[in-house]
Amino acid sequence: MRWCVVVIPLVLAACDNPVPDLPALSPTARQAPPPVLVPLGPLLAEVDALPPRDAAAEDAELKARARDLRRRARDLRHRPL
Repeated sequence: MRWCVVVIPLVLAACDNPVPDLPALSPTARQAPPPVLVPLGPLLAEVDALPPRDAAAEDAELKARARDLRRRARDLRHRPL
């Protein structure tokens, strides 16, 4: 029951979400046309057209990075304070 004394005020404080003061739009921004929406299909087609990555090269690179991180961690553990 004591936890209610702590939890309820925290929940109520978290629910307070005032609207931030947004800067006023300039007249130029008010007159500007809305942004143009781009269809998603052509963008996805471009991604599909990318050549596949070489998994073996990425695997070797990740293993080298992991080896280097382990070496650095070992050096830090053995470094005198």
